[in-house]
Amino acid sequence: MLTTPFRRGPRRRPVALLGAALLLATLAPARVALAQADSVAVDGVTGDSTRHCGRCLNGHRFLFTSLVPDPFVTTHFRTGTGGGTVTNLTVEVRNLEGTVLDSIAADIGFFTLDFEYQYRVTRWLGLHATATTLARIGTSGASVLASGVSALYGTSLGATVRVWGSDAVQLSLTGDARRNQVWVIDPYRFAQSVSQGDDFETSRSILLRAQTSNRYVGGARGAWAPTSWLGFNGTFEAGSGEIPTPNGGWESVAEWGLMASFDANPLWRVPVGLWTGYRGQSGSGRVSDLSGSLSTYGGGLLYTGRPNYLIGVDVLFGKADVNEASLTRVDLVQGRIVTRFDF
Repeated sequence: MLTTPFRRGPRRRPVALLGAALLLATLAPARVALAQADSVAVDGVTGDSTRHCGRCLNGHRFLFTSLVPDPFVTTHFRTGTGGGTVTNLTVEVRNLEGTVLDSIAADIGFFTLDFEYQYRVTRWLGLHATATTLARIGTSGASVLASGVSALYGTSLGATVRVWGSDAVQLSLTGDARRNQVWVIDPYRFAQSVSQGDDFETSRSILLRAQTSNRYVGGARGAWAPTSWLGFNGTFEAGSGEIPTPNGGWESVAEWGLMASFDANPLWRVPVGLWTGYRGQSGSGRVSDLSGSLSTYGGGLLYTGRPNYLIGVDVLFGKADVNEASLTRVDLVQGRIVTRFDF
């Protein structure tokens, strides 16, 4: 009797092929997810992450600073806190009659805190609001006597309108209304008032006085990214502002600036960004209680490892021309810790 041997080989192939297909189906989604995660980890902005990045052009994610604002219409929240000193300050020592007896060198220290929130209404319109506080005091008895103690609280409301853009360039128009309230404690003029025999209400109003200044400006902001690791943005604003003195009137104001940002992520897979920039200001009504012109240079270091979150340090150096008889030109040094969340 002839029998046919039982062959197992042909039946193993379908089982093996089915097992391989199941293995590939299981590993493929994980491999795709790993590739996407690796793409974001490599440069922070490549691949799908740039498609949903509101401040990216040509693969470059722009850094941020309060020194030179950007033109992007995004929903974000930004904070900054720090302090600094005003140096190269010459204080005139006067008697109660106002006669200058001597002059000495002195410094002023200050602390600042600011917030900004912008809401993207449409792809071309964003509404923003800011709040700023600043306090300053002399670091010696002479500087306290000459400059007093002051605190500032400022708010602003404005809009950013995107008017033109391409893969590498974006241009927006802006408009802002700003209001600053300054409280000043002036011990020298208070002592003068008392010595002159003024009544209590008059002397008290001189010791602690409040000053308000408004500012209305409009302008343009632009950004350009020639590569994925380098970007430039600039701003120019002009308008009218109140001089922060009693019966000071109004004067023209202007602000301009330029900033360059460098992101090391696309080049070397290092989540670090650097920026450097310049800002010039003229007129009153700035986030300060000084009237005059101000030139500020700055730089910063930020962590860029998260697509929607930035944290870093800013260092600013400034020179101010002050419209006061006893002060002409002072130098400012400031350090700040800054954060930004994009939603």
